[in-house]
Amino acid sequence: MTGIPFQAQPPWSEALGRVRFPAMTQSKTNADPLHLGIGPHEGRECELMLRGLKPLAAFSDVTTHCHHFPEAEFAPHVAAGRIVTREETLALPDDKLAIRCLYYALPNEAWRIAAAHILKKALFLGQREPVESDDIALGRLLGYAEEDIQAFLHHTRKAKARRLG
Repeated sequence: MTGIPFQAQPPWSEALGRVRFPAMTQSKTNADPLHLGIGPHEGRECELMLRGLKPLAAFSDVTTHCHHFPEAEFAPHVAAGRIVTREETLALPDDKLAIRCLYYALPNEAWRIAAAHILKKALFLGQREPVESDDIALGRLLGYAEEDIQAFLHHTRKAKARRLG
């Protein structure tokens, strides 16, 4: 598997909020409806990446209860150089909880792996509080259409209001 080196201070970090990425062709207005809280890429990441429609896929779960990670589906494409990958494990300082993070990107979009991981790491380790702009940035990194990002934000706002309600 091909690894991506980690940059502590990537040169693109300040511009991330201003960058707009190509929108996906599948969205909540197309044949595949957006499920509340889940984007239209779910379960189709590798297919969309190979078609050039998705620049980055990210999977994570606690290390003791990992759900299905689609490594077998991606492996031949990583071996052929059509997709690059990076795996990281994040652990809380007390070692009571760790998550495995697995990223795949198109080779010319590999910078997205480092950007997504920096965000995930800061949030998981509690280095800063999560804000809505994190969901926007991650959605863009993953290649979601702006309308799908907004639908996700609407869903999370409603869920938060119910919890606080």
